[in-house]
Amino acid sequence: MRSILTILLACATLSVFTIPAKASRIAAFVVGVDKYPTAPLDNAVDDANAIYRLLTGPLKVEPSQIILSENPNRLQFFEAFERFRSLASRSEIVMIYFAGHGMESLDGTENFLLPTDINVVSAVESEAHLRAGGINLKRLTADLARTSSGAKVFILDCCRHRPASRGVIKAGGGMATNDDQIPPDTLMLLAAAPNRAASDGDDGGPFTEALVEILPRPDQSLLDAFFAVSDQVQEVTAKRQIPWMRFDGSGRIFRDSVLFPTDGETPPTDMKLVPDKPKLVMPAPEEPARYRSSAMAPVVQFATNYGDIYLRLDREKAPRTVQNFIDYVNDSYYDRSIFHRSVPNFMIQGGGYKLGPHGQMLRKTIPRPPIQSEGKNGLMNRKGTIAMGRSRDPHSADLQFFFNLKDNPMLNPSGQDPWGQTVFGEIIEGMVVVERMAQVPTSTREVPSLDGPITLGSLPNDWIYIESARVLP
Repeated sequence: MRSILTILLACATLSVFTIPAKASRIAAFVVGVDKYPTAPLDNAVDDANAIYRLLTGPLKVEPSQIILSENPNRLQFFEAFERFRSLASRSEIVMIYFAGHGMESLDGTENFLLPTDINVVSAVESEAHLRAGGINLKRLTADLARTSSGAKVFILDCCRHRPASRGVIKAGGGMATNDDQIPPDTLMLLAAAPNRAASDGDDGGPFTEALVEILPRPDQSLLDAFFAVSDQVQEVTAKRQIPWMRFDGSGRIFRDSVLFPTDGETPPTDMKLVPDKPKLVMPAPEEPARYRSSAMAPVVQFATNYGDIYLRLDREKAPRTVQNFIDYVNDSYYDRSIFHRSVPNFMIQGGGYKLGPHGQMLRKTIPRPPIQSEGKNGLMNRKGTIAMGRSRDPHSADLQFFFNLKDNPMLNPSGQDPWGQTVFGEIIEGMVVVERMAQVPTSTREVPSLDGPITLGSLPNDWIYIESARVLP
């Protein structure tokens, strides 16, 4: 595999350091911003410096190929970015990292990185203030796409807590997701899923700490590396923070890209990238009361790469089906599973396949036998309900499920099919997420699998997947 990495680092800095550029395989722009007048952060600049040491140390990037910008104002940011574009134009690998505040437009269609001279509180309250003082991420990615023909990766640790909410984002932080704005050969990594905030940490953000620890591991693809980063962040934050990833097209360039090829070398292990300190373990998040489980109505959260979905299950009407579903959730069978079938104005189905190494699809092994149908329980296939997928045999359901995108009475028990499709719960929040998923174009195509190529119909053209699933307390 060849090494290709392009990372977008976007952060505000107080001073900018550059070294004369020269032709190289890798160019990097590293930005950290924490000296905001109205909403300062503690660790963004420290995180940017940790990434700089990661690049010049284990990843062996020449210092002359890195522009490190600390707390820049808007003008300083663009001056540094123009110098970076000169490096990127003749580099095979382009890297950009941003740590600081990020904010979405009121309509949720655009994202902005915030430099140090913007008033964060005013930007929350005024769209004009945000657009005048922020850095439009869409334009930044487009500029980089025109500059470099290599793979481009944006690492954005910029969903940190801010003083208010705005637009489609919940209170406390987060950025919107704009899949149609990702240019070709571009991978976008966010420290937290859309509409969610990322922790600034006690001594450093958990996302950057995971990057520093995992990226130097030898001979791993970029996708494998980021999945490992996601696992670690979820572990130390008790799934309060779940990193998010999207990319243009099939992502083959990223599946085939090795971040740190060793060629027989062993990466250095004695370099101090971050200070020694106890590992941060955050308490499990407290959900709103309406999302708390009860014995007969457990609540399940799907954290997907399109946003969160909350399901309330009906144990009274479908006890076997609910217990079967919860068992699979607790055993992590739905983690990284994809939605493999999407039919507009009908349903979207998942649970049967999951992303494996190098972005391949891995057919799941079913460790438990199928369950008896509970389709006659009186629950109807209405819009927003969740039901079990099955074959022609009514008692063949295992772990595949689907969401009804509209009322589907033809799926209820009838004379032609006395069992119907078993409904066992409903979406209590996140139907807008499901509807956004259903808008992704689909096709019939052959895709890689650990068991060999397989052909799937009505498969979304971009991966839609569950990052993690859990039963709420």
